[in-house]
Amino acid sequence: MAQWLLVGAVVAAALVCPGIMWLGRRGIGPGCAICPPRPNDGESLETLKARQRSLEAEIDKLEAQQATRVVTARH
Repeated sequence: MAQWLLVGAVVAAALVCPGIMWLGRRGIGPGCAICPPRPNDGESLETLKARQRSLEAEIDKLEAQQATRVVTARH
């Protein structure tokens, strides 16, 4: 009987951590206190918008290069 209690405790502990992490990522509760916070957790809205603009510029640049290669390859 004690063996099954130990097995049950180990299984419960193995399922609790992912469950708490899942809830924390959805904004329900603080999440796991043991795991370190993700690096982008403290970013402000302006920082995110600036990063989005730089990524959009990079995408536009890469798409323009790809379009130039396609036109050059056809001739």
